[in-house]
Amino acid sequence: MNKFATLNIPGMGVGSGGGGPIDTNANIVQPGKHPPMKNIFASARRLQDPASQGQAGMSEQARQTILAPTKSTDEDDENEDWTYLYELATQYDKYKAEEVEVTKKLSRKNNNTTSSSNSTRNESSAPPVPGDTKAIKNNLNNLFGGGGGRGGVNVMNMTANGSFLNQKYFDKYLTSCASGVALEFSNETGLFKRFRTRDEQRSISQQFATALLQHPQSNHITQLNMNNSLLPDSFLIALCNTCVSHDGLQHLQVLNLESNELGREGIEALSKIIANSKVWTRLQIVKLENQKKSIAAGAEEFLGDAVVTSPSLVQVGLRMKGGIPKQQVANTVQVNMDKLRIARRRHASKQGTLKARKRNEMEILFDTIASNKDKNIKEVDLTENLRFLGLNATERTKSGGAFATNTSATKITMTKLKLDDDFAIAFGKALEKNTTLDSVVFDSNSFSGKGVLAVLTGLGKNTSITSFQIRHQSKTMASSDEEVLPDLLKDNTTLLKLGTDVRNPLIKTKIERKMNENREFQRKQRVSTQKKK
Repeated sequence: MNKFATLNIPGMGVGSGGGGPIDTNANIVQPGKHPPMKNIFASARRLQDPASQGQAGMSEQARQTILAPTKSTDEDDENEDWTYLYELATQYDKYKAEEVEVTKKLSRKNNNTTSSSNSTRNESSAPPVPGDTKAIKNNLNNLFGGGGGRGGVNVMNMTANGSFLNQKYFDKYLTSCASGVALEFSNETGLFKRFRTRDEQRSISQQFATALLQHPQSNHITQLNMNNSLLPDSFLIALCNTCVSHDGLQHLQVLNLESNELGREGIEALSKIIANSKVWTRLQIVKLENQKKSIAAGAEEFLGDAVVTSPSLVQVGLRMKGGIPKQQVANTVQVNMDKLRIARRRHASKQGTLKARKRNEMEILFDTIASNKDKNIKEVDLTENLRFLGLNATERTKSGGAFATNTSATKITMTKLKLDDDFAIAFGKALEKNTTLDSVVFDSNSFSGKGVLAVLTGLGKNTSITSFQIRHQSKTMASSDEEVLPDLLKDNTTLLKLGTDVRNPLIKTKIERKMNENREFQRKQRVSTQKKK
């Protein structure tokens, strides 16, 4: 354990991006040239970049945005409903296993299916015999987009009163799956090619949603696979509103709406039902890729704010342009997946079937640091280390507390590792006990004001650290947090250099004054020691 690998991969750090240094010479006008044009989109780009959320260009609204679920992933947290989470874990495992099997079957049957579909297409496109009414209806049906498919209803019978939306209609689309019943309505373009006006679509969408929830199998539906069916916003609005008012589709797990015509109104309706803690409580997978309409930034923000409140979502398929919504989704998926993993472990432990997992290299490193077994560990440099980034939330937090009992390490460099406030709290408590650390660098991580305060609270009680860096965090400190910093360090006499992103000039001055006082105190200590000798 004398040497530890450090993986430095350029371009992956949190500190890069739109929040970097500003070129102070950018507005200098050269002789004979026009003044440079102001980039009015620069601040917007900085807000979209999660790596620059802590910079000065961020709006107050963005600063207050919740970027991750508030509940922890502590395995011992009894406030979590672990029984519910284990049911979600089992449900997800069944879905993934079924997905693998379906992929294998489709791969084996691909050639046969292709040749069969070509044959059918050739027969259906043959010119009708004069007087053949059935053939004429079929061709009209094809003209309007393929008709009712497995529903057995051709476009001629699709009336605006929705009378065709009966139990028999839905029976053709309902199939058994591992977790329950799936509505397989993919590629069924006929319905919304038949009803193209906004009023028609609004009416038929409401009737579709109502009829679906009235079907005897609706309480067993776990999957809605409706990709590439020309679904408009009005359909998703009707489905969500009807489910909210009638507590419908209680066991829905998968919502596949890829390649449709959904826009802002539909996404906002979906966001509201995701944020509703009483509806679709088992929804884990939402697929929204490849919409024919552009998804507005406002809709992304709605969705991001909703997803971050969901305890069940583990997959959200939508290519987002905004950095904040993208980070909200990524953080939520990571936390929820961690909870499923913990729920499986807790269940296996209760059943007596839990097998001890072999700890990986990074976990062993921090176990060694905490146990203080290897006295040769003098420096810990994990800048942008992929193995550390792969740790689950519990292990990452534990790594912060590992230094409480260590008496060998003198320097820590942990930059670009997405360290969060939980890590900061654990490390801050460790600093109160550690007496050997001399230099700490935590630049380019994800501490908020809460995390910075926790670390500096511990630093104020530490008696060995002389240099501490905590710059370029992806979140920003509130002004009220900055004002507290000098008081946290009032009892410290060893810290000589402190790097923070404090904006308030008065606070900067107070911190620098404190550093000067410490330097003078250390100088007098050295002089006094020399005189005694």
